[in-house]
Amino acid sequence: MQKLAILTILILLFYVPTGIALTPNSQADTMANQVNVSDAWARATFALAKTGAAYLTIENQSNSDITLLSASVDKSIASVVQIHHTVMENDMMAMQELSEGLVIPKASSVSLSPGGVHIMLMGLQGPLKEKESFELRLYFADKSSHITQVLVKDLRKKAKQAHSKMNQQMEMNHD
Repeated sequence: MQKLAILTILILLFYVPTGIALTPNSQADTMANQVNVSDAWARATFALAKTGAAYLTIENQSNSDITLLSASVDKSIASVVQIHHTVMENDMMAMQELSEGLVIPKASSVSLSPGGVHIMLMGLQGPLKEKESFELRLYFADKSSHITQVLVKDLRKKAKQAHSKMNQQMEMNHD
């Protein structure tokens, strides 16, 4: 009986910690922990809009390609979230889901931006309002996930300000 107790203690001391340390997909090795997500924002929408889009930059800090498979938001924001890209079809711009995901090459960054790859928010439950924010969860091929805050911006105000500034400059140059 005493030999069994000693054997159990030896197993616990030498094999269990080693097994834990060598467990694949430990927290530090996940794809989600090897990316840096920055500049996450969404365009403000009008009151009855049913779709919106979010944009961000994903930096892959690892030595291997990483695949972003999908994304989600709380159901109070949108009912469906997909990764889309914009393509030209029959002389018209169209959006298509990236059903196989988005590859972020090793040691590089991918920017999701208007007119290109973006996160499509469908079935909006209400408007996306300027200065509000929401959580976006990104899911990677190894089943890890990363949460980032998305700030809602109203680009119409920036466009109006730029147009107004341009008009002022033209009036000054005209005088």
